[in-house]
Amino acid sequence: IAWLNPVPSERWQGSTAQFIAHLVPMYPLDPHGLNQAIAQIR
Repeated sequence: IAWLNPVPSERWQGSTAQFIAHLVPMYPLDPHGLNQAIAQIR
């Protein structure tokens, strides 16, 4: 499982995204983040 977040990672601090990122690997929804998510689920 991987979560692609459309909100830039710089804005995750202090939000629910930060909490969720402790539970599920979370990546920004950009080309690099998409590649990281694919690598995570392989």
